[in-house]
Amino acid sequence: AYCQRVMRSFGGQIRCESVDGAYTEFTLSFPPVSPQESERHRKAAIERARSAFAGRRLLIVDDDAAQRITTRHKLQVLGATLEEATNGQRALEMLGRQVYDLVLLDLNMPLLDGYALAQQIRQGAAPANREVAIVAHTSEPAHLAVVKTQKAGMDGFVGKPCTQLPLLQSLQQALAHAALRARADATPLAGRRILLADDSAFNRLAVAAYLQHAGATVVQAPHGPSVLEQLPASDRWDAILLDINMPGMSGLETAQAIRASRAPWRDTPIVALTAHSDEQTVMAARAAGMNDFITKPVDPATLYATLGRLVGGTPGPAPMQPALPDGAAAGQGELLNRERLESFRRIGILDELLSDYLPEIARLVAAVERGAAAGHLEDTIDALHSLLGMSGEAGTQALHRLVRRFYVAMIEARAWPDDPQWLAQIKSAAACAETALRAYGAKPSAAAAAAV
Repeated sequence: AYCQRVMRSFGGQIRCESVDGAYTEFTLSFPPVSPQESERHRKAAIERARSAFAGRRLLIVDDDAAQRITTRHKLQVLGATLEEATNGQRALEMLGRQVYDLVLLDLNMPLLDGYALAQQIRQGAAPANREVAIVAHTSEPAHLAVVKTQKAGMDGFVGKPCTQLPLLQSLQQALAHAALRARADATPLAGRRILLADDSAFNRLAVAAYLQHAGATVVQAPHGPSVLEQLPASDRWDAILLDINMPGMSGLETAQAIRASRAPWRDTPIVALTAHSDEQTVMAARAAGMNDFITKPVDPATLYATLGRLVGGTPGPAPMQPALPDGAAAGQGELLNRERLESFRRIGILDELLSDYLPEIARLVAAVERGAAAGHLEDTIDALHSLLGMSGEAGTQALHRLVRRFYVAMIEARAWPDDPQWLAQIKSAAACAETALRAYGAKPSAAAAAAV
């Protein structure tokens, strides 16, 4: 059914013929694309790339003269300033004298190969170009090179040979990626000390990774009492992040205890974290003395902006508003939130998170099923709450939206869903999410895949 919706969305069809015990055959019919439509698409893509690279300066680094000529010919359509370096050492010299917007970098070169050059750039060997967009350009197998290029601090990967349009699109993606990375690196969290409390170790792992990537020191707490124990251990805290729905002592109660104390940290900015962002919850967070509100799954850009405002001296807190569920604003029906997963990959924790998240999602689905089978409504709601947070953090946005729909209805009505197939739908969505996550983790990054 999901594939059928996808195919129909752009005018295609999918048919299935199956003989039990013999075969199952799916036939996908794609709408024809005329040469005129193809040309319009090509021109529109080139125009977008031209707009992105207007006034930019690019450096092509390759020891193969023929390859440099071919690449220059493909990139001339951008209208950007194109310069060339015959090896890594020469490129490093040029980067030390001139600011560039993007470096298209061959990986296998004498004297100084592409990996070593990228590492030196990121380490500040050419200070003015430390954050320049870097794209690997190589014939190395993508599944081998993409991990090494990411570790070296590169923003994209383009396979050789590559036609003009995929090359332009990959460079444009890398330029946007570098801009996002630069904004994240520029957040005012370097040197900041932040206390993070969430009863889910999996949620803490993801949020802590985002904070540490932005330069913050993070101390973690699994519940409210631990927060109150941790606070006296330091004479300075820049912010406190509290999950609202923690067992025992909730985030609201913890915030109230902090504000009621006479300790130096009583006025530390407090940010609420929760998967359920109705107006009543927002008002309760305000009454407890919380300064701001972030809806789970935590978006890194929102996290950085919120903390940057609170610890950076901006006068007065911004009004707290209920946020839309992850991906809801775009109205997308994709199984995965690929932007979120790419952010995990960029900071180097994707594999670790997937190895933790996949079994935990399966455990929570089983807990929901047990609660439903036993007729225990509250236990089922608790399991759904945990599954809601986990599915959002893991980037399984189709599962997250489905769980949210049933969870919100159940928590508001304190009754079982009207839909008799609600549990079957969650189990099916969880199975699809697991398959999609495993496939995603086994593939190169989105930028690399598009390039290759």
